[in-house]
Amino acid sequence: MRERPERSYEAESGQLRSVDRRRSRTFEGPLHAAKRRSVHDFVRRFVPLLKSAGEGTVVMVSSGLGSLGWLSDTANQFYGVSILGYNSSKSALNAVALAFAKELASVGIKVDAVDPGYTATDFNNHSGHLTVEQAAAGIVWLATQDPAGPSGRFYFEQNQIPW
Repeated sequence: MRERPERSYEAESGQLRSVDRRRSRTFEGPLHAAKRRSVHDFVRRFVPLLKSAGEGTVVMVSSGLGSLGWLSDTANQFYGVSILGYNSSKSALNAVALAFAKELASVGIKVDAVDPGYTATDFNNHSGHLTVEQAAAGIVWLATQDPAGPSGRFYFEQNQIPW
């Protein structure tokens, strides 16, 4: 009996295409685990500095494709987008952001996440509709909010969105 290829979907130039994973030499699982661990280590290294300042803000740059609320909402534009490696890595990043928000709230450190929007970068062959400068504006906006304000939120276009 011939083995059926394991299939997943990846974005290419804004289109979804089927990929035979047996033929692929890359596996994103360990890579995304390393990214998640690196974010954790990076924030941990800055916590003493932020504590010594008496307040601080950490902004995690995520994606709406990591929002379980959006991905499970049949009315949302991202409902049908199933890019397993990317979506799951951003969902994991969101979980890390929320965990840090809870842990660091008592010491005056605010932690939030932001989706900068679909940005034209090398990662997507410059198919995004936003410039890097436009995307950066949302990140800067979040980073400059009142550090005493609410923590543990996820934003897109300056509006709170579901984790």
